Amino acid sequence: MKKVALLLSTIILFACGPSEKEKALQAAREKAKQDSLIKAVQLTTQRLFERKLLLQDSISVITAQLDGMKNRAMVIRADLEAAKDKLEMIKQPQFLRTPSEREAQIRSQNIRISMLENEIIELQATAQQAMALRDDLQRSLNALKNQ
Repeated sequence: MKKVALLLSTIILFACGPSEKEKALQAAREKAKQDSLIKAVQLTTQRLFERKLLLQDSISVITAQLDGMKNRAMVIRADLEAAKDKLEMIKQPQFLRTPSEREAQIRSQNIRISMLENEIIELQATAQQAMALRDDLQRSLNALKNQ
């Protein structure tokens, strides 16, 4: 008899289901879980957006620097051409100039020309590095956009 009563009370307890308090607690847990997932998705989306902006800004800065390098290279090339023209003028005979003065002027102008040529080479190397970096950043940005 005791076993039957225990069995009936267990069946009644389970047949009634969870109480309102238990239902509310379970609903609150489910809502907290959903809110946590939504917050995680929002945070991930925000970080992705910020990373895209950072990459775009970096690409813009590098592009502006490359434009500056191109302008600087044009100025240096013009200076180089002017220096070469001046060297040709120095090589011409001039009245009351000694041969040693002429050779000193030629040496000085050759040094100037060499410095300008080296500056162009360095500028080209820097520009190539900047272009490689910009291309890497652009690939990273494209990969983020495809996600």
